[in-house]
Amino acid sequence: DGGASLIYTSTNGTTWTAVPNPVSGTGVSLYSVSAAGPSDVWFSGTAGTLLHYVGGQMVAVASPTTATITRVRARASATPLAMGSFGVMRWNGTAWTMTARTTPVASVWPESATSWWLVSGSEIRQWNGVQFIDQAPWAPSSLITFVDLAGDGVSLWFLGEQGEVLRRD
Repeated sequence: DGGASLIYTSTNGTTWTAVPNPVSGTGVSLYSVSAAGPSDVWFSGTAGTLLHYVGGQMVAVASPTTATITRVRARASATPLAMGSFGVMRWNGTAWTMTARTTPVASVWPESATSWWLVSGSEIRQWNGVQFIDQAPWAPSSLITFVDLAGDGVSLWFLGEQGEVLRRD
């Protein structure tokens, strides 16, 4: 039930609280969660589902797609991004809009309000607020599958299918 607020206690005494949400029990599957802060959390799923936990409650947010949103990425002081078979979309503070990238990607990462990264196959590209810039410093022997930013806010980490690891400082 999406309206129930259940509280669970684990065997070590830790309390877990079920968070009511507008898609609970509707058949919608949620695939991704990303927290920009304790009360700024994004969720994505099937049928273009986007949820935002803000102000202590979960709210549904209009989506420009009905496709499955496989991953949402958010971080403090950056613009959240979401991806799926449609490409990449971003949050502009009031609505989700499609970006110039309209083909699938393996992973995206918001670096700042105007800069974000995407990886797909052998591509490593940075959106600088105006255009994509190719950032692949080598011809990888495997497909690049993931990008993430370290807690220092500077180091970017890239992973490849054949165990390749690349760090940008």
